[in-house]
Amino acid sequence: MRDTMSSVHVVPSGTAEKLPVFGVEVEVLLDGGRSAGAAAVYRVSAAPGQGAPPHRHPGQDEMFHVLDGEFELMIDGVSRRLGPGDFAYAPRGAAHAFTCVGPQPARLLVSSTPAGHEAFFRDCAAALASGTFDAATGEALCQKHGIELLPVPLAPGA
Repeated sequence: MRDTMSSVHVVPSGTAEKLPVFGVEVEVLLDGGRSAGAAAVYRVSAAPGQGAPPHRHPGQDEMFHVLDGEFELMIDGVSRRLGPGDFAYAPRGAAHAFTCVGPQPARLLVSSTPAGHEAFFRDCAAALASGTFDAATGEALCQKHGIELLPVPLAPGA
């Protein structure tokens, strides 16, 4: 019988690691260290007009579940407005972006498989905290973590 207690991970409310990244707050709930590299789970809080710019990463699938508020989510050039309870899947390599579009702040629960995307958030937050974050740093961190920033607006099928 497998010892499941060694793999159990609980994050009590209010204790998640909080990282400021590109105008949103990312709360890391599960990282690669806790999941043996299998997955990362993080909660994203965004104010109206804030979100993630168009990008893609060939090494990870991402799943988005809207907890509250409203988001415009674009995956491979197709945009959809999502509200509480809505879910979307972006496969590896798919161009995607999201923006909080409601009048109130909104939250997403995002899962990434395999893990690794959380390392990008940590590196960005560290650069912001040290005062060394600029456009060149952002681009270098994206390259380091296999993230390709895409032009705005993103054409369908780009």
